[in-house]
Amino acid sequence: MDKNTLREIFKGCRVITVEDDAKRQVCIVSPQEANALIQKALKQGKTVIENGVSSWLEEEPVCDFDKKNTDIYTWDKTGNKILVQKILHTKDKTGTITKKVLSSVWKSYTAVFSV
Repeated sequence: MDKNTLREIFKGCRVITVEDDAKRQVCIVSPQEANALIQKALKQGKTVIENGVSSWLEEEPVCDFDKKNTDIYTWDKTGNKILVQKILHTKDKTGTITKKVLSSVWKSYTAVFSV
């Protein structure tokens, strides 16, 4: 096939790279499939790269650094769970990282810090 034929076939498609520790997968998908693929990969803990912009999800405990030891975490009333925020990290082409809090949830301390 020549370049013009390939351009016509992939016209309007998005190139998305999905990474984890072991491998890198490049996907060429239609605009309708792109957002579903991105959301699925992020939920699986993978890094998604599109147009030089990297995105990944992390869960971070909410902390109060005026306190000490395990008291820095925000505990529920029972003292069994800590508040955790799901954060979308985005690194643009210049290396600037932005964070956006997507949700907050109570999780057991052992679930958050298990290895």
